[in-house]
Amino acid sequence: MFDLRTVLPNFYCQHMPSYNKQHQIPVVFMSFELIHSMFLDQTAKICDIVKPPTNQLTYEKVTEQIEILKYNFKEERERTLWGDIHLCEIKNLLLSLRWRLFLKCLPEDSSLWTSVINEERKKYEELCIKYSNELIYLSNSNPLESYSNEANLIAPDPNESIGIDTEKVKVSWDIKKDIRRTKLEKKFQTCENRQMLHRILFLFAIKHPELNYTQGMNELIAVIFNVTIIDYSKISKLLEQQKNSQTNTLLRQLFSPQYLEHDVYCLFEHLMDIVNIWYESTENSSNTILFRCEQIAEILRVKDPHIYQMFSTLGVEPQLFLLRWVRILFCQMFNTNELYYIWDILFAHNNPLSLLNYLCVVLMLLPRSKICSGDGVNVFNIFFNYPNDFSIYFITHCAIITEKEKGRPLFEVLFPIQTLKKDKRKTKSPSLQQIQKELTFNTSNTLDTDSMYMQLVFIEDSLEKAMESLPSSSKERQLVSQGLKEVIKMKIDVKLAQTFPKRRDY
Repeated sequence: MFDLRTVLPNFYCQHMPSYNKQHQIPVVFMSFELIHSMFLDQTAKICDIVKPPTNQLTYEKVTEQIEILKYNFKEERERTLWGDIHLCEIKNLLLSLRWRLFLKCLPEDSSLWTSVINEERKKYEELCIKYSNELIYLSNSNPLESYSNEANLIAPDPNESIGIDTEKVKVSWDIKKDIRRTKLEKKFQTCENRQMLHRILFLFAIKHPELNYTQGMNELIAVIFNVTIIDYSKISKLLEQQKNSQTNTLLRQLFSPQYLEHDVYCLFEHLMDIVNIWYESTENSSNTILFRCEQIAEILRVKDPHIYQMFSTLGVEPQLFLLRWVRILFCQMFNTNELYYIWDILFAHNNPLSLLNYLCVVLMLLPRSKICSGDGVNVFNIFFNYPNDFSIYFITHCAIITEKEKGRPLFEVLFPIQTLKKDKRKTKSPSLQQIQKELTFNTSNTLDTDSMYMQLVFIEDSLEKAMESLPSSSKERQLVSQGLKEVIKMKIDVKLAQTFPKRRDY
């Protein structure tokens, strides 16, 4: 019986400071999923160093991305999920188009893109006509200068809202209060843009009374607006320098600044179709949200029983910070590039809600050493001000891999961490014989060796590509070469396990 944890029993978690510094957890304590995520994390970091992308988006790169999305969409989806896209290139991707495809605003069949996008834009115009009276009220009661941070925020006068439902007036006011302080890209922080977002959220709330408007929606639409207007601005500049062609015609249709508002609304509405269960304002919504939080807590119990028990002992209720995470999809936890990277992976997944649950679980259990050394107040401080100890690659790979292996724990806690005790005397580390005696292998929960082998092949290919770009005598090349040798050894072990599946005897 093959298990990757036995390949390097003395290898320590060098790339997870909170573990390495306080507990020195060896690989033998970890699941394959955790170790696999570490290797993918390091491969991605090496590629970031070796092949940093150019900061400028060229016309050739745009057309290349369009061709990939038109003819190899499924492969691009898999490429996104398995880490072949790196943090340093995220802003050079056409995120607004990728997300429209991932969220099914546009069909996979590229021949239908033009007709579908025209139909969606027409629907938005019809929505504006239907609620024209409400939009006229919004425009008259909210002049452009009132969206400036320097302007005084004045509540609406009830006498000026004749003919408009009182509830709609309140909704409009709530949106404006939030939209004035919503974070936009610096060069797009104009009063016109804030009024546009106010208009979009107002129309959405009227069209979807079961959701209405809830604080947090402003954070979601701000991210969508930022990536969309950045794409449209870049494409418009590139097209000014190019001659007319069939590709240019498609680009002008997909990235037309004239329809920026229409496209932002469409993408936001499709996003809300996914996360609406966290925003429902019906009578049973509280029970539904609590049930969703309990589902995430149950996943945590399976993946790390010790941390689950710690939450219970310390009286920590995960829903208090889970609601903040999931409602705004981690908007206030990561920097801009990391947030775009997470959203890109989340939308590329076939079941974004499921992956969202596992992302929450991974974020809860990674700072386990800090959790185990503190009290309930300290735990809340950790999750409301999340530590910058773990790379975004490691977090996302852990979530993706553990979501595939739902029934397997992420940590094998053979010797639980002692907590909530004043006695800080060091306990004697377990001997190798003790570990071997305690470590058992459950053949029914074994990861498929074929899948494991294919992932090691992927890592090997990535490292070989990295070596090609490095000088022959550089330290970086030696480091990559050493990692490549370790991966090749693991491939051999996997092949042996496939040929001789019997458990090893020590």
